Amino acid sequence: MRNNKEGGYVLLLVLVVIVVVVTILWSGKGDSVEEEIVDGTATTTTAGETSTSPAPSASAKNTGSTGSTGSTGSTLPTMTASGVYIIYYGTNGFSPASLTIPIGKSVHFVNNSSSAMLIVPVDKVNKPYSSLMQSKSVGKGGTFDYTFTSAGSYAYYNDNKDTHVGVITVNK
Repeated sequence: MRNNKEGGYVLLLVLVVIVVVVTILWSGKGDSVEEEIVDGTATTTTAGETSTSPAPSASAKNTGSTGSTGSTGSTLPTMTASGVYIIYYGTNGFSPASLTIPIGKSVHFVNNSSSAMLIVPVDKVNKPYSSLMQSKSVGKGGTFDYTFTSAGSYAYYNDNKDTHVGVITVNK
């Protein structure tokens, strides 16, 4: 009879460990996200965002996936309540692949794919465009933040998958 009790406790302990691990993994997928669409603008609120510095440019192919779609069917940029734009990286590339923002705004790149993400500018020579350079690759859940302080067209790609490209147009 004792072996059945011990076996039951072991099974219960294993189940508790599995539930705890799944809960930790599930909560680690990212911060809670709330999205609201008002007057054609999508506003996404997430916890814990950061910003970095100056900007890049060039032209690139506009391929990859798109952002959220509003009731009119147009692609809307995702933005936090504090005004930081979000670009997601997934299996099909960047979403949105093309984004227009005002000068002084930040972009928060989020890797939602199982592949590594390393943002590099198409124009690696000319300032300010060459400064849009992520220092190291990040895996799933990793992020990169950049604040655009100069107007221009910043073409970039994932150095780990150079067919995944995007462009951010910064207006004065």
